[in-house]
Amino acid sequence: MGDSLASEHDQHPPKPILTLRVGITGHRPKPARFPADAFDEVNRQLARVFEAIDVALADQQRAHRRFYSEEPFRVRLVSGMAEGADQMAVRARPTGWRVEAVLPFPRDTYRKDFEKSAADETVNVQAEFDTALAQADVILELPEVDETARRELGYGRLGTFLVRQIDLLVAVWDGGREEGIGGAAEVIRQALTAHVPVVWIMSKLSGERAAAHPRLIERIERDGETIAPDVDCTRGKLAAAIGTIVSPPMHELEAELAQKVDEHGPSATARLTSFLEETWPRATRAVLYDLLKRRAEDKPLRLKIPVPALPTRLSEWDEFIEHGPRNTGLEDRLRSVLLPRYIWADQLAIHFSHLYRSAYIFCYSWAAVVVGIALVGVFFHFNDDWQHALGMKAALVFLELIIIMLIVRKFTTGRSHRWHERWLEYRALAEMLRDSLFLAYLAEYGRIQRTNVLKSPSSTWFLWYLRATVRELGLPSVVLDGTYQDALLAAVNDHVLSGDRGQIQYHRDNAAALRRMNRWLRGATDICFGLTLAVLVAFLVVFPFAVGDAPRLPFLMGGPALALASAVTFSAAFFPALGSAIAGIRETSDFENFGRRSVQTVVALENLADDLKEARVLVSIDETSNVLFSTAQILTEDLAAWQSIYGGKRLNLPL
Repeated sequence: MGDSLASEHDQHPPKPILTLRVGITGHRPKPARFPADAFDEVNRQLARVFEAIDVALADQQRAHRRFYSEEPFRVRLVSGMAEGADQMAVRARPTGWRVEAVLPFPRDTYRKDFEKSAADETVNVQAEFDTALAQADVILELPEVDETARRELGYGRLGTFLVRQIDLLVAVWDGGREEGIGGAAEVIRQALTAHVPVVWIMSKLSGERAAAHPRLIERIERDGETIAPDVDCTRGKLAAAIGTIVSPPMHELEAELAQKVDEHGPSATARLTSFLEETWPRATRAVLYDLLKRRAEDKPLRLKIPVPALPTRLSEWDEFIEHGPRNTGLEDRLRSVLLPRYIWADQLAIHFSHLYRSAYIFCYSWAAVVVGIALVGVFFHFNDDWQHALGMKAALVFLELIIIMLIVRKFTTGRSHRWHERWLEYRALAEMLRDSLFLAYLAEYGRIQRTNVLKSPSSTWFLWYLRATVRELGLPSVVLDGTYQDALLAAVNDHVLSGDRGQIQYHRDNAAALRRMNRWLRGATDICFGLTLAVLVAFLVVFPFAVGDAPRLPFLMGGPALALASAVTFSAAFFPALGSAIAGIRETSDFENFGRRSVQTVVALENLADDLKEARVLVSIDETSNVLFSTAQILTEDLAAWQSIYGGKRLNLPL
């Protein structure tokens, strides 16, 4: 499978397949809320809504073919499989739609709810439930509720879970208040709060004109009044809502700002296009930062940084997947969908980090060399052989000009190719895709998409790519029982937090290396300052003995005196320039703040490891979910802090 994946994704980063997640909620067939005489009309409106979704997605795929795969678009219908609206939607779905069932309890427990129909308690509808469930491509079974006497808690948990898995909600609802926990009204309110568009199909034939077609709900007032304009949403409004969900991130204001490239950089759409057109990086000789870091880590130095071939990286998640809970369908999708996209973002981030970091070290270092070359001219004295001195000065100026041109070229190349921005953005995308690995096992990856964590306006494009990716992954087909949760938590502890390749050890090693580099550069700056001070003091000590009518150091008279004066001038100017260059490298790298941030992350992750151990004792789906989310949150906050520190450190000329 590795070779086929490599051949599929070895040209450019994979484009996502256009996917939409549609949830269904609604009443059971109770005569007072969803009577039998409304079934035909509800089925008709469901068919219209589903057809409108297909048409809208086809239009979106044609309009945005630059950003989506050529494969046909996909729709995932997420249903709780309850009697009534849930099962009707499964039967009414278009051919090709994928059904993902989310059950509020393990299926044997949930099946008991169908012993008596909501329409007629004398009728057993378990066969209808089994038939609907057989059409599901994925069946996710939530565990038993802690309070077995309060089954409604399970339905409330189901509604909350369902809203986190969807982009669009279709509600078959009578518009009234809900009688219990987890009903249609509560799910609709949660969806609206989460900014999920809600299509409303009236569950009763009220005779009102507005009930004759599906509508989009704008909001529900505190007094329970539903604000839903009397507009057939299948004739434009639904398509517009879907466009907002799946379209690449581009707005008129952003397009206007994108014209001011120097101030704001390319638009999010342009950045997304650039990413999708990237090619696999080649080995690079941009090694200056790498040399410094590898020296701090006691690793062999290298003058060329190799780039592994894509196929060699396709086994990186094998240990986590093999030690995690068994889930064949999800494992395949993680390897075929998520892993290649993570590898591309990660490898590109590594590549541009080398280019950017080596560039600013190059600029600062050679700027000091330029000062040194300019100061060499003080050794050529025009009163001796002015023609020779002038010729040497011209040679130095020519050499100085060449180096300045190299510095300017490195600067303009780095700025025009956006090495700094591409590094930061690709790194952010890679980290979020990696977090999705363990969050996908509980289908909780949607919670890492919070735009309030990453402040950069450029985050819109990679958050769009992240959302498009996790839509493809779908739900795991499992029972989320204690055994499954324990295996997942163990895998997260052993392969994400702890171990030689875990995040705790990574940040420990990173903090140690950054401290060493900071100490070395600070020491080099101090040495430059000390040498300057020593030269100046030594000159002032020698000066009284080298002047006067009868100097006490006659060997310093004439040419030696001029050489000494020139050496003092050179040293007094070059060492401070060299120290300033080293200080510029140290300030741009900001090793101290980054090291401190890594230490803070280590502390947070170690505390989290304790919470994880406790979660394995409690065995609660809420605790497990919170621990996984907290893991992603800590890593995302570390990423946000890193972006905040480095975000303003664009490549600049060492003026």
